[in-house]
Amino acid sequence: MELGWRTTVLLVTGVPSLLAAIMILANAREVVAARLFLALIFAWVMFTMPYIIGFSGAYQAYPWLTFFPFNTELWIGPLWLLTVCALTSERLPERCWLWFVPGAIQTLYYTVLFLGVGPNWGIGAEAAEAKFAFSDAFHVPYVVPIETTLGLALIAWASWESWRRISRYREWIGREHSNAERVDLAWLQHAGAAIIALALIWLTSDVAATIFGRLSYVTNFYWYAVSGVVVLWLALQFLARSDRRFPKPLPASMVGPIGEAQTESNAQDALTHATQSEPAPEAPAPAPPRIDMNELAAKVRQGRWHFDQDLTLAQLARRVGTNASALSAALNAQEDENFTSFINGFRVEAVCEKLYEAAHQGGPVPNLLDLALDCGFGSKATFNRAFKRHTGQSPREWINQIRVAKAA
Repeated sequence: MELGWRTTVLLVTGVPSLLAAIMILANAREVVAARLFLALIFAWVMFTMPYIIGFSGAYQAYPWLTFFPFNTELWIGPLWLLTVCALTSERLPERCWLWFVPGAIQTLYYTVLFLGVGPNWGIGAEAAEAKFAFSDAFHVPYVVPIETTLGLALIAWASWESWRRISRYREWIGREHSNAERVDLAWLQHAGAAIIALALIWLTSDVAATIFGRLSYVTNFYWYAVSGVVVLWLALQFLARSDRRFPKPLPASMVGPIGEAQTESNAQDALTHATQSEPAPEAPAPAPPRIDMNELAAKVRQGRWHFDQDLTLAQLARRVGTNASALSAALNAQEDENFTSFINGFRVEAVCEKLYEAAHQGGPVPNLLDLALDCGFGSKATFNRAFKRHTGQSPREWINQIRVAKAA
């Protein structure tokens, strides 16, 4: 056995990816997602292991390693989807364990073949001949095509479903979180695109194998090398954001008429009852609930809730004794603005107060970014847009106006 350059290239991408995933787990605020991501990276490293040890001559030195359960491609798609679910949902989907049935069957299949299913099988050197014969007669012509097709299908399904979940989460963040830009979703979408790219590379290699015949071990190396770089990038991106927490929405059933979250089963029961009952005549749409906006504004200022960068619509609704739907409808009807704009108005007010105080005390103008962050904004861009919207001026223009007024 020797450590050739191909083995080294695969190790250079595989080992750092695994180490990065372990560091993510050690530092993560999203512990469940970090565990799932570690499992995803481990599955990928296991998937590449036949090539890592194969190029070093391990299979020639130890032929009985044939059928060791390295093949884990059926785990990769479901693990990625469940990682996205853990980041964007308060709880994982029910019966999500069913997603891993194909992977469990695959692992069991290889484990049984590796340990032996006949008198000449096992983990000794004499088992190699029987394993090679079985591989040529049954495994390669029948199992491998099914395995490859199912692996691609699972990754395609997981990519599509994760993209839908990320899109719905982005909509929720924009609608109900007071600092949507603080939640970095771009990298998560880029990671989803990277998973799709892996599937496309895999599909390309399979199409090439169909046209030109089964690709050689050496030719397949380049697919694994490129994929290893993509996986390493994915791990490093996650590691750079492992100290952040994703705000979570309520379950998909959202909020009931009295402000309490309905369970998914209750929502399903209501749907079933509705479909089994006679259709009721359409009732006029109820008027938006009336909420005293002066009282609401006083509570926000008194509680200094707008200084919380992670404040959500649901949190504010609970604090004032209503539900998210009622509060959102009231803001739209009475204030003609959404939750984000409403809260940012108080933040702009706080910034203006501090700037006005500094100007009249004759002190230096505070750093605008630091001041914006202290008053609840999550980024400079959000602050500038909100300030312009609520004052009609940029922060610098407003400061200059105060200076001119003071000089006069």
